[in-house]
Amino acid sequence: MLRIVLASRSARLVAVVPVLLALPGLALGNRGISIEMAPLRPANLLPYPELCGVLTAIVVTTLVRPRFWEWDRVGTRRAALVSGAAATSALVLPLLVMAVGATRVSEGAPWLWSLSNVLVYSAAVVGLAPFVGVGLAGGIVLVGYFGVGVLNNAEPAVGALLPVATYAEPTGNWVVAVGLAVLAVAAHVRTRGVTAWAHRLNP
Repeated sequence: MLRIVLASRSARLVAVVPVLLALPGLALGNRGISIEMAPLRPANLLPYPELCGVLTAIVVTTLVRPRFWEWDRVGTRRAALVSGAAATSALVLPLLVMAVGATRVSEGAPWLWSLSNVLVYSAAVVGLAPFVGVGLAGGIVLVGYFGVGVLNNAEPAVGALLPVATYAEPTGNWVVAVGLAVLAVAAHVRTRGVTAWAHRLNP
């Protein structure tokens, strides 16, 4: 049973993807996408390492999704542990990608806020995937990522209410980020990575 469950997760590709996405983050570590939808307000910058971290979360979550869910769902505790480990990898690897890119930021510039943002978005992808499927979860989070960037520029007062930090804040919202990550892993342990409803949506 455990061998079948492990075979359904693309472990080899999971080891390669973060390296490939860390390279552009490293090359463009001190740059970002400047959002200036509201000219009278300060521009909001989405750092490229942060974006690479979010993309890593989406791709890794897609790769570690259970392909033999009919076997996983009747599995023992080991199947649940594999699902939890797969979800954890989709949370940790994006942080490593972001941290690699952060080595290129200007000396003394804060970047931990961006690391907490990556954890929030990663937890959103991982947490949504069992219930709506990885494709829809990734799409929702990617659209949300850029949408929050626009919101923080157009209406910073509203953006401040969200669990993600804006550009160059000294720290991030780590309590919320860690809490969402724990819930995301718990969802995978409980559902073995996908619910019956999501499985019907994404056969």
